[in-house]
Amino acid sequence: MLEPAVEPLPFLQRPRNEIKTALARRTLEVLQPGTSLYLDSGSTLLELARQLAAQPRPFSLVSAALDALQVLSQNPALSLHGLGGEFDPLQRMMLGAETERQLGQFRLQHAVMGICALNEHGLSAPTAAEAALKRRAIIQSEHLIAVGGSDKFDQQQLHQVCDLARLDLLICDALPAGPLHQALTDLEIPIVILEASVD
Repeated sequence: MLEPAVEPLPFLQRPRNEIKTALARRTLEVLQPGTSLYLDSGSTLLELARQLAAQPRPFSLVSAALDALQVLSQNPALSLHGLGGEFDPLQRMMLGAETERQLGQFRLQHAVMGICALNEHGLSAPTAAEAALKRRAIIQSEHLIAVGGSDKFDQQQLHQVCDLARLDLLICDALPAGPLHQALTDLEIPIVILEASVD
């Protein structure tokens, strides 16, 4: 039985914690220097932005997340592209048709996506606008990397982002269980957890 996901906290109220920091560190470890990527919004990916800003290797980054862009701008080794559009104060990011249009001008190696909710049917998001931008990022990217805590597993948000089969890598703090784990196994989707990697 899938649980309806809880409504997200306003972005500035989301706490920092060691799990988010560790997930960001593991994500950075799997990214090759020089990689081009879309960086999604979310508190875990803001931690990734902080770590990208503190290291010397080059990356090309595209993002609509205001706080991530501000942090990333501190590192001159990064090639940074900010997307415009309609500002969403809850997520502190740009959304809407103009944001999607601008994102459509890029061709990227990875979409690094935060997890709003994940189950055997795939990724979902709380609003139509956020789901649409995530879908555009996936279309424009060769690989999809989903990053998030296991508290988002076996949950469902209203708006579908993509089927599970579109996922190329899952980075999380603990192995999924039940139908989600079986579906990931059947699809042979690699899982990177904080302790080890599971192929």
